[in-house]
Amino acid sequence: MTDIIQSIIQKVKDELRLEGEFSSTELYNQLFEYRTNLHPDKFLYDDQKQEAEEKFKKVNALLSELERFIKEEKLAKKPGEIIPYKDSYEIVTIKQTNVQIEEKIKSLESTITAKDYELKELKKEIRLLRNEKADEKTQELVKHYKPTKKSLFSLGLTFLVTLLFGILSKIDEIAVLISKYSPLKEKFLNTIIFVILIAIPLIYAKKSYEEKIIERAANRVKTPLFINGFVEYLEEYKLGNNFSELNVYNFLVKQLVPRNFFSKYYYTKVLPVFTEATIDSLKDIFIYNLLIKKLIYISNPNMLDRTFRIWNSPHYFPGQFDDEF
Repeated sequence: MTDIIQSIIQKVKDELRLEGEFSSTELYNQLFEYRTNLHPDKFLYDDQKQEAEEKFKKVNALLSELERFIKEEKLAKKPGEIIPYKDSYEIVTIKQTNVQIEEKIKSLESTITAKDYELKELKKEIRLLRNEKADEKTQELVKHYKPTKKSLFSLGLTFLVTLLFGILSKIDEIAVLISKYSPLKEKFLNTIIFVILIAIPLIYAKKSYEEKIIERAANRVKTPLFINGFVEYLEEYKLGNNFSELNVYNFLVKQLVPRNFFSKYYYTKVLPVFTEATIDSLKDIFIYNLLIKKLIYISNPNMLDRTFRIWNSPHYFPGQFDDEF
């Protein structure tokens, strides 16, 4: 036991570079003060902090070891012998409790830092996923109107073959050739071939035009000007900061679908771009864009209609929330 005592006491004295006789509590107090002066937060440069951190850990270990020794020393004494040192023992206990609390706080801070980093990474992933989802919605909508490679190939090949065949053989000769195997009259066959030649490029042009219109609409609903228009729409109808998917749908109809009867009929029937399905998809793109920019958040559903709430900002400014997420 004496060797152990000498070992603990000597280690502390060596660390403090002390000579002579000291009580265990005196050594503890001096070591505690030495620890305070050695705290890493008192150093500015990284290399100094790292060196202080290593010494700080060593001193903390010595404090814990010395505190355990003091407890054993206290237990070995008779009650009457403890009385003169009672305050000193209590001070050691309080200081050691502070050391333990500091270590727990530091451990928690490290955990919080790690969790903050994880949270930032998760937010980046969420933002990326939302961006991908919005882009996916846009692409789905455009894809709905864009001719597939197969249809483009078929249309193009048919057009080229027919055109080439017509150039080489002339329409009337084709009709004569087909008339051998068809009960239809030659004049009627000429008309059919001519209509096909005219219809194929018109169909392709119509598809391309529809694609451009819907792509422009998908990009338009994500612009700051369009978003501000929606805020004004909510104010006009006194909806406040709360709105539903139906409100967005009605706003899109008001903004995108022409009010003139003939224009409306043209864009919904003749050139069916702004159909119910299209407006519904544009609604999803619009809402996803607001969620990505953190301009709105999902609120409680109302019956079968999903509702949203605007963050406390009356109008949208470009880039206002882009760096927050």
